[in-house]
Amino acid sequence: MNPLPNRFLSTSGSRDQATIDRLTALVRNPFAGLAAGTPLNTANVATQQLLRPYPHFTGVGTDQQIGRSWYNSMQARLEKRFSSGFQFQFDYTWSKNLEAIGFLNGGDDALERVISDIDRPHRIAFSGLYELPFGMQLQAVWQRNSGPALGFGNALLRGPVTSFPSSSPTLGRWFNIDAFDRVPGNQLDLNLRALSSRFTGVRAPFQETWDLSMLKNFGIRERLRLQLRTEFLNAMNRTNFANPNTAPTNTLFGQITANNGFPRQLHVALKLMF
Repeated sequence: MNPLPNRFLSTSGSRDQATIDRLTALVRNPFAGLAAGTPLNTANVATQQLLRPYPHFTGVGTDQQIGRSWYNSMQARLEKRFSSGFQFQFDYTWSKNLEAIGFLNGGDDALERVISDIDRPHRIAFSGLYELPFGMQLQAVWQRNSGPALGFGNALLRGPVTSFPSSSPTLGRWFNIDAFDRVPGNQLDLNLRALSSRFTGVRAPFQETWDLSMLKNFGIRERLRLQLRTEFLNAMNRTNFANPNTAPTNTLFGQITANNGFPRQLHVALKLMF
C-alpha cells in the first residue's frame, strides 16, 4: 500500500538514467531523529522515499481478498473396465489457467491478468492393470504434462515478445537469448513496467514418468494372506529437466543446469492381510 506512484516512473523503452538519478538522489530527511531504530532515522534519504503515500514508513502492507482465477478445460477419458484380467484408463486434459493475483507495478489500479504458474495446457495420464492366471498382478502408471510458463522479470527486449520462443530448444539454449538486452548497465530500473510477468508461448520442459509395480498374493490360511509387492518409481529412469535460467544478465541465461524429480527407485515390501 506504499508504492512509488506510477507517475514518477520512467516510461522510456530503454534505461532512463536521468530518472534513476533523480529518484535515488539523497535529500535532507525530514524524519531524521524521529524514527529511532529504523532506516529512516538518517540525515539524508532517497528522493523516491518522500514521494510515497506514507513516506514515514518503509513499507505498508495488507492482505486483500481481491484475486481471482479462470480455469477452462476439455477432458477426455478412454476406459476399459476389468474383464479377462485386464483393465486400463487413459485420460487427456487440454486446459488454460489464468490468474489475476498481483500488480505488475506497485502503483497499478488493476491486477495483472496473466497465465498462471500452475498452468499445464496438456496433461496425459494412463493407468493399467493385468492379472496373470497364476496370481500375479502387473500395474503401470504413465503421466506426462506440459512445463510451466516462463517469465523474465523486468527484462529489456530487443524485439517483439514473439522473438524469444525457440522452435528447436536445447539444454544450452532453451529460448532465443539474443532477443534480450543482456548488458548489465542497460537494464531497466524505476520504470513503468509493461513486460508481462509470464508468457504462455515459452515454457519449461515437459515432465514425464513411468511407474511400474508387480504384486503376488500368497494364501496362508482362509483369512490370512501374504502379499509380496515390488514397485519401480520412475521405472525408465527418465531425467526430467528443471526450468532454464531466466535472468538476462546471468552467464547461464537460457540454459538448463538442473533436473526435477528423482532417479529410478525400487521398493520391495511384504504385507500381511488378515
